[in-house]
Amino acid sequence: MGEDPNTSAELHRRIREIFLEVRSLKPGARRSFLDRVCRGAPTVRSEVESLLEFDDGEVSPIDSSPVGLGFSVPTIGEVWNEGQQGSDEAESVPRPSRIGSYRIVSQLGQGSMGVVYLAEQELTNRHVAIKILRKRAHSQDRLKRFEHEARVLGQLKHSGIAQIYEASTADLGTGPQMYFAMEYVDGPSITSYARNNELDDLRRAALLEQVCHAVDHAHCRSVLHRDLKPENILVDPAGAAKVLDFGVALCKVDEERDELRSLEEGRLVGTPAYMSPEQLKGASASVDERSDVYALGVIAHEIFTGELPSDNLAELDEARLGPDLAAILRAALSPAPEARYSSAADLAADLRRFRLNEPVRVREATAGYLLRKFARRRRSLAIALAGLILLLITAAVVSMVLTFQVRREAAQNETLVEFLREILISPRPKFRGSEVTVLEVLDGAEGMIQRRLSEEPEVEARVRVTLGAVYQQLGNVESAEPHLRNAVELFRLALGEDALETKLARLELAALLVNHMEEYSEALILLEGLLADADHDQRLSTSQRVRALGLEARVLRSMGQYDLAIERYLAAETLAGEGAVEPTASVLSTRSFRARALSESGEHAEAEALARSTLALERQLLGEEHRLTLISMFTLATVLINSFELDSDPIREAEAELLIRQAIEGRSRLLGANHPGTLSAIEELAALLERKGMLEEAISYQTSAFEGYRDGLGLNRLLTRRSQEALTRMLIAGGRGDEAEGLRDLMQGD
Repeated sequence: MGEDPNTSAELHRRIREIFLEVRSLKPGARRSFLDRVCRGAPTVRSEVESLLEFDDGEVSPIDSSPVGLGFSVPTIGEVWNEGQQGSDEAESVPRPSRIGSYRIVSQLGQGSMGVVYLAEQELTNRHVAIKILRKRAHSQDRLKRFEHEARVLGQLKHSGIAQIYEASTADLGTGPQMYFAMEYVDGPSITSYARNNELDDLRRAALLEQVCHAVDHAHCRSVLHRDLKPENILVDPAGAAKVLDFGVALCKVDEERDELRSLEEGRLVGTPAYMSPEQLKGASASVDERSDVYALGVIAHEIFTGELPSDNLAELDEARLGPDLAAILRAALSPAPEARYSSAADLAADLRRFRLNEPVRVREATAGYLLRKFARRRRSLAIALAGLILLLITAAVVSMVLTFQVRREAAQNETLVEFLREILISPRPKFRGSEVTVLEVLDGAEGMIQRRLSEEPEVEARVRVTLGAVYQQLGNVESAEPHLRNAVELFRLALGEDALETKLARLELAALLVNHMEEYSEALILLEGLLADADHDQRLSTSQRVRALGLEARVLRSMGQYDLAIERYLAAETLAGEGAVEPTASVLSTRSFRARALSESGEHAEAEALARSTLALERQLLGEEHRLTLISMFTLATVLINSFELDSDPIREAEAELLIRQAIEGRSRLLGANHPGTLSAIEELAALLERKGMLEEAISYQTSAFEGYRDGLGLNRLLTRRSQEALTRMLIAGGRGDEAEGLRDLMQGD
């Protein structure tokens, strides 16, 4: 922090901010907090400790600004959560009955800058939070801050970030006052939620993972939060964490960035207990995404241990946390930014690995550690295949064991595996068998792999990649995932990180995460090395490079980077079409997904033209029942929905609904009713019916989708949680609150 403030006012301002923060902490936590915040500043610490001794816990002399020092009351934590303590002394204006089109219900919070009300929107009857800037706070810099927060929230569209609905002005009797309406989150702070619900470490990690993804969404849009703390992360009744209060956020590409930074230079912006060392110095130019990662590390430490971290990372309670969690916290809380996780997505990925009992990236990847993780991993089998297919697997495994004597015979192995893959992945295998397919069949196959291949890890990895690809094509995520994760580890141990087999296993796992699980952060990590080598690694086939580019484009779409996604799709399309006389299946598939990216970026006319031409070609070349034709039907439907208002274009609305229903019927026949591709189309139809006012039919379809995700993925997956949230919303809108509450209880009890 330093002992050389520029002015006496600066010194008093810092003392004041630190005192106000430390006085709210439990006595046992104050010393370690001061050790970290006041390192190298004994004068500041001495003054703060003197104030603490004088403080009677109610009103302190520092609560009033000393005359002549010229510093303002800090804005940290002034609204929303501060007001939950019930104080309304600062508000001299009577509570309004309405603001704009909103009816005021109650006051949620207040501070020197503004007041937050709970309100009800007239047209929708939904509850919102109204944040209004006090008339006396309309100074130039505070107006800029208020406008800046509204603008930042407006560009963030993520389920884990409280959304803004409107920004405007209202006259409450003393002239126009700025306000914005945002999503109301009815729930406790993340630390209170974890404590009150007695969450175990795995569920706490899952909750933190949600927050990391929300913060990463903001970072991908060049927005730094800079005031992450438990009070700014609330958990709604459905168990979803929501990040709010972007009042001191900084947009790195904002045209007002330099002006805001100049106003802040030398000031503490944020909450000291959760600030990174570089943020505590008051130099805003040195703050980046890793500062938010540090704050997430402090929050994580508090969630897992119940207290703030000490300045000495060696004092982390490894016996309580375990070696994996301790390593994650050390990496997040490193005083040196370059030693921390480089992004919130990387932290989320390691939290996920911890939950799944996988090796975390910040621990040394010794063979013993990797093998222990591998041995503890849950292996689940949930699909029945025909007895004849099992015989093919058995024959392939036995043949590989017999022929895998030396590395020069690997090509024969690969040929055999690819032959097996071609037979099994077919959506309508020639040898379908009768209804004798039972789960015990695959249980026997798993046991055979363990018995016969325990001394042949490379062969086992090849078999598992094949089985994982089969399960992925069949939409059985729960069975595909462990096979593919095990294969990646086995190849890495046997052949090394740079081996082609390792890269292709990572590609297969990335495809599963992107296409069926929407776990984009981890998928991007898996793809990084492969994409970096794709241009010069001659071992990679054209189809493999096309696939990697397509997956990267899908991840970029999830991050809102549509221009880059479209660029990747065009590169994949060009690569796939080299030397072809007419469009190949890969070219057509890539065009369909490029149309979705164009639609999501707002290029509706171009998107519709591309989607229609692609669908027409596929119907001509492949037929109505082909997998790619069904994908393009769904693409055109989503493009139409994105480009029109339902009540103003009934013809296009009817076309979209017909296309979705055709896609659902075709996918159900081809892939199965519970395939993720079928379920995504069912959810789109449910949303369309809800917007049309056909609520009961929408609930029926959404229920089918949720049950499919629940049975196929489990309750703790992103797709399942998102489907549950949509179903809960529909049930409440339909007056079926008891069912919605039961659904929430089911999710919270998982």
